Amino acid sequence: MNSGFNIFEEKYYPDKVFKTKIGIIELLKIVKHEETLPYEFVVTGLDALLFYANEPEKIARYINDLLGNKANFLTRKQYIVQVLIKGQLEVVEGNDRPRLHYKNKEFLLYKVFGRVKQIGSKHFLAPLNLWS
Repeated sequence: MNSGFNIFEEKYYPDKVFKTKIGIIELLKIVKHEETLPYEFVVTGLDALLFYANEPEKIARYINDLLGNKANFLTRKQYIVQVLIKGQLEVVEGNDRPRLHYKNKEFLLYKVFGRVKQIGSKHFLAPLNLWS
């Protein structure tokens, strides 16, 4: 895995999932306060957070802003972050803007991570500095 946000469907890469898991809300708290993170870890719950949010676009923008503002903190240690998706990732317009289908809703990952690079059919990579 590369340093950055490795976004992938859990069912396609179950043998590559790191042992240390952190929920999305906990990750946002840690990053906001620049607390210690493990070098490599899994983030869970992004799809559920967007699904259950009253305003998912506002949540996506908040996450993007926070991660973008904390880019120096994240890039300092070149973390390898796995973002586990329980829904489905689908390329519709271009492979740099996949969509997330979770339950009966659809979300643009671009709103959270910006443009991504497609690594595999169900694996995408966003840099730790989202705004670079």
